[in-house]
Amino acid sequence: MKVCDYLSAFEEEYSILFDMGLFITGIYKDAEESDHKEDLRIGIAHSLEPYDEIIPEQCHMSVMHPFLFDNRKIPESFMGIKVLNVVQWDTIPEEIEDIVFDPAGFETNHTPEQYEKYVRDNLIEMRKALKQPDLSYEDALDAICFGDFTKYKSEYEERRLRRLLT
Repeated sequence: MKVCDYLSAFEEEYSILFDMGLFITGIYKDAEESDHKEDLRIGIAHSLEPYDEIIPEQCHMSVMHPFLFDNRKIPESFMGIKVLNVVQWDTIPEEIEDIVFDPAGFETNHTPEQYEKYVRDNLIEMRKALKQPDLSYEDALDAICFGDFTKYKSEYEERRLRRLLT
C-alpha cells in the first residue's frame, strides 16, 4: 500500500477526529528495524513521500492534536501501522507544565496529581470542549492521559522510581 492510500483510508475511517483538531504530521520509516512488531523505534526517522510503499513493520504514523482531546478515540495502530499520538506542546495548560518537586526532591511535571487537579478544576469546561456532557471524572482523566489514566500513573511511577535508582 502507498502512503497516500493509507492516509486516505485513515482520514475516511477517523474523519470525526479531524473535526476535533487532529492532524497527521506524517508517516515515517522507523529509525531502526525491530524484530518485535510491538516495538516502536523513534529517533531520526525518515519521512515517507505520498507514493512510497509502506512496510507496516518498519513504519509509524504520527498524529498531533490539542491537549483537550479524547485520546481514547485514537487507535494504537491502523492497518498494521503503529500510531504515535502527540499533544501539541503549545496547547498544554500551565498547570500541567508547571515544575513541581517529587518526594525525593527531583523536578518534574506532567504528574498524575497535576492531571487529577486539572480535571477537578476544569471538568465542566472539558465536557463542553469534548462535547461529552456526561463525561465522568475518571473518563476525563482517561481522555487526556492517552486513553488510560491508570496506565499513565503506573508508567509515571516506574519512571520516577528508575530515576531514583540511577
